[in-house]
Amino acid sequence: MRLLVILVALLLGSLSWTTQADMVVVVAKNSSIAELTERQIKRIFLSKTRRLDGSRIQTLELSNVDLKAQFYEKVAGKNLRQLNSYWTTLIFTGKGKPPKNVDKAEALLNELSGNPSAIAYMPVEYLDDRLKVVHRVE
Repeated sequence: MRLLVILVALLLGSLSWTTQADMVVVVAKNSSIAELTERQIKRIFLSKTRRLDGSRIQTLELSNVDLKAQFYEKVAGKNLRQLNSYWTTLIFTGKGKPPKNVDKAEALLNELSGNPSAIAYMPVEYLDDRLKVVHRVE
């Protein structure tokens, strides 16, 4: 019985650790963007800022509901219901659109590395040498 309690405690501890991903906002290595503030990140991913350094920004995100929920809660203070309502309003009024969803991490990495105007957030463990970190989400 004691062993079972220990195993359950370890499992629960590891689950809580993995649900809180360390996230970074990234661009292509050859992008002119060097660093962004949390306010800039919020404005970019809520489609309030559409250009940086004279170039139109393309926002991308993984099709991962948990990651999306964590990111927007931390950066914009919005839960998924609020976020969906926000996007519905922006799309209806023609004032913006949500980031492009990408299904797989490798596809996201390829799109980012091939487009210096693209920006995305991702778990830190997906980083590779094709990307540059412009903000660490705390």
